[in-house]
Amino acid sequence: MRSSRCGSVILAVAASVLVAGCYTYEPIDRPVPGNEVRVLIPVTSALDDPNAAQRTVSVEGIVIASGDTLVLAIQTRNQINQFREVIRYDTIKLASDAYAGLQLKEFSKSKSVGLGVAIFGGAALAATYVFKGGSTNDPPGIPPPGPNPAIVVNRSLLSAIWGLLTTG
Repeated sequence: MRSSRCGSVILAVAASVLVAGCYTYEPIDRPVPGNEVRVLIPVTSALDDPNAAQRTVSVEGIVIASGDTLVLAIQTRNQINQFREVIRYDTIKLASDAYAGLQLKEFSKSKSVGLGVAIFGGAALAATYVFKGGSTNDPPGIPPPGPNPAIVVNRSLLSAIWGLLTTG
């Protein structure tokens, strides 16, 4: 029972890492249509302190057109209850002076591999801890029967992971 629960948790974490991945945001001046970008829109109010840093709201979307006006296709999700959510697709237009910054969203292979290695390494350590040999009913001083569990790490596997981390 315990091992199947541990296996399902490890599978769920691995699936979420593979699906989600890690992204980086690089500042850009001119987006190309089709790029996924994050736009920083300034929020101003009469109550804002003029000496404080400007507050911004970020909006993510896919660039449809760029020039004097930036046109984005955005998706908004509203959770109504546990089993129902509304997804709304909109197109917004922003003048070039209406936003404070523009960032390109890119998949980061090195961060994703690093996160995956950390999660799987933690899972391997947890599995070693959970499945260590011997019974808890054995009297103290008597070693458990059979060999102790060990984690085998291949040198070529480590060099391949290191290569992925340093090239991305």
